Amino acid sequence: MASYPRSGNHLFRTVLKRSFDLGSYTAYQPANGKAGKLTEVVGELRFDEETFDDFLEKARASPDLFLIKTHDFVPETDSCIYIVRDARASLFSYRRFLADFEEQQLSFDDLIVGKAWPGAWQDHVKAFVGRDPMNTLVLRYEELASNAPPLERIGAFLRVAPVRPFDVSFSDLRALNERLFRTGDNGAGIASIERHHHETFWAHCGEMMRALGYRDKDGGMTLQQPITLPLPTAQRDNGPYLRGLARRFTGL
Repeated sequence: MASYPRSGNHLFRTVLKRSFDLGSYTAYQPANGKAGKLTEVVGELRFDEETFDDFLEKARASPDLFLIKTHDFVPETDSCIYIVRDARASLFSYRRFLADFEEQQLSFDDLIVGKAWPGAWQDHVKAFVGRDPMNTLVLRYEELASNAPPLERIGAFLRVAPVRPFDVSFSDLRALNERLFRTGDNGAGIASIERHHHETFWAHCGEMMRALGYRDKDGGMTLQQPITLPLPTAQRDNGPYLRGLARRFTGL
């Protein structure tokens, strides 16, 4: 289960838990995580007796279903559900998250060109929407956050039938952690970036935003239907993205 940060992974995991009774793991498991109401609602599972690499190897070898949250690249050999959100909302939220939780004060220009992990939004999305459509499902945050999340499509991809409607509201999640769940609406991010960073944003993210059906100015969507892969702008060669990450975060 992959996404650019602040695109709805927590919400998706909550959908899986509530509507499918499916728990999930995270690639970024804290060493001393404590169980609480939020971990219960999200359905967080833990692997405490092995390293993540060992756990991942075991999961890949098993016939059972393992659901693992990540923001990193996912090999083509792994099935993947990718969650995409209007980049204005994701970047606005991620910049605030980095300041609140990581004590990183980044300019919007730094964020949009990919100076923060896991790189630039547009490169991240392009790498995932260029995957094999036979083992990739792309979901919009906006449909997950609607009154009718696409349970049938999720279930068909996972080959698991939903057991109940999704009935957890954003206010329910916010009550559990208001710093993590500030607002489920895209409006604030769209308004801020259109007001202060319109030219820079559309110069970098415009091609992918339009391919996904997001409008230039008013924050609406020109496409309401599910995203069909591969997108015309997507490239199947993920080498440039991975090499860019190596240079940016390891100095290679």
